[in-house]
Amino acid sequence: MSFKIKTFFVIFLAILLPAIITNLLIYTQAENSVVNQTAAGVITGMDKAMSSFDSSLKALVSLSKRMQNDNGFILSVEQANRASEAEKNTAYAELYTKLNSFLESIKAPNIVQDIDSLYLFLPGRNTVITTNTTYYEGVDHENISFLEHELESPGAGEWYVSSPINFDTLQGRPVDETLLTYNQSLYNEAGEVIGIYALNLKSSVFRTAYNDTMLNVPGGMAVYDAGGKLLSRNNLPDLTDSSLLRIEKDIEARLPDGPRPYFMTNEGGNEYLVVTDRSSNTGWTYTTILETTDFLGGLYETKKLLILIIVMMAIATPVISIIISRSIIKPTEKLVYAMQEIQNRNLDIRINEPRKDEYQKVFQGFNDMVIELNELIRNLTNEKALNKEAKIRLLQEQINPHFLYNTLDSIYSIAQLHDVPEISKMVFALSQFFRVSLSGGKEIVRLEEALEIVKSYLTVQNIRFNGKFRFSLSVPEELLDCKVLKLLLQPLAENAVYHGLEAKKGEGTINITAHEDGGTLQICVEDNGVGIPAAKLEEIRKALRDNNMEESGNFAIKNLNTQIQLRYGKNYGLDIYSEENVGTGVFIKIPVVR
Repeated sequence: MSFKIKTFFVIFLAILLPAIITNLLIYTQAENSVVNQTAAGVITGMDKAMSSFDSSLKALVSLSKRMQNDNGFILSVEQANRASEAEKNTAYAELYTKLNSFLESIKAPNIVQDIDSLYLFLPGRNTVITTNTTYYEGVDHENISFLEHELESPGAGEWYVSSPINFDTLQGRPVDETLLTYNQSLYNEAGEVIGIYALNLKSSVFRTAYNDTMLNVPGGMAVYDAGGKLLSRNNLPDLTDSSLLRIEKDIEARLPDGPRPYFMTNEGGNEYLVVTDRSSNTGWTYTTILETTDFLGGLYETKKLLILIIVMMAIATPVISIIISRSIIKPTEKLVYAMQEIQNRNLDIRINEPRKDEYQKVFQGFNDMVIELNELIRNLTNEKALNKEAKIRLLQEQINPHFLYNTLDSIYSIAQLHDVPEISKMVFALSQFFRVSLSGGKEIVRLEEALEIVKSYLTVQNIRFNGKFRFSLSVPEELLDCKVLKLLLQPLAENAVYHGLEAKKGEGTINITAHEDGGTLQICVEDNGVGIPAAKLEEIRKALRDNNMEESGNFAIKNLNTQIQLRYGKNYGLDIYSEENVGTGVFIKIPVVR
């Protein structure tokens, strides 16, 4: 991939990715905030509804217990149980009147608007008297739910769902209507059960309580008793029975004890907010279910706007990227083309482009260089052809590094100006590499300079390989002034990168260490790359021992070993150790020279 294309994609991603991530974070934060606020409002309303409803139920129970403490009523119940066939109608009529009187006294405070009826069962006559119809004799206990509940939990004094008493239910036929019922037994002075009464509320009582306390909350409520039985289901969203069952199971899993938080669920392609709470007085679970479109509708419009912004940016970003990349690449291409013309001996080339940035200095420097080079050539026209060519080459070698440094410095400044850290870091490292490696033509340098060369080289390669490896240089300070071959370390580092780490999966490391041992400088270049097969390793070691330069492959390491032995003697040189899939280490042994 060319530098031009790389620059385009870097700029493209640098603009578009932050925009996408920022918009997603903004929307997610806004959505969470709206959900949290909605849930908090629902929880507050549910707490108020539960508290109000619990207080109302307690008040109704207290009023109904007057029946247990009314001696005249207890006496009438006893008489009705013992009445003869001729007396029973009168007794039933008297109880019917008193039941209606009690019912009116319970309704009078207007604690709850949905009071339905009072039932009274007379066990001595197997008869039920109701305030909303009449009396029923010879009833089957199994068809009267409040009797069944009292027989199962005598004296429990709790509210539960029951079926109304009418002709259908007494015949054992199912009905859709349900009541919320509280019942207690009536006892005579001997402690015998003489009757069981039931105070009944309409099933709409929950809907009324919900609507009165949660006027501004969309959605609906379901109420379950302590055993998980459904008491009421009002105004719930359009959910299938299977979806409600899954939600109820989720609620059950989250409700081992105490009040519960809210949660989000997805059913039938729609998302719902489920808020649950449990009454500490009744043990009932109140559940409010809201479809998210009811309170996130405005935010969904914002989401569409954010998506539109991202799409527009995706369209505009390539144009912006092309403009920015061209501002960097186009003048660089002109410079490269001009330098190629110089290489082809076209000394009439000039870069004539008016600019107001750092490239103007680069172009001016190039033009000045070409003018100076032309002047030098004219001054040497009387020299012999070979002499002239040699001097021109010498002048070019003196001028080109200087121009190369200035060019790299200018590119470094432009990369920093346009905030492209990878380019600036790579150019800086490359500039350092050439400054130190050229070294005015010297072949012997201080160990510190050789380390600078390899450090710059590894920095450039690390950027090229997108940070695939790490490297470290660990050399004692007292050894930095030792004299070594200028390119002692760079070829070994290059081998480590291309032969050891390039094919490695995951992050690689290159470590360069040195120490002195009895007047000998020992340097190690190690990597954790793919290693060298045993047969190939033995072939390399044999070539190093025999100092054989004619064998193919591994020319760099053999060449370096030959240079060391020619300069310092046969007792010095290289040795190599390696293990496949573990790594490779090359050890340099030369005398300490300061």
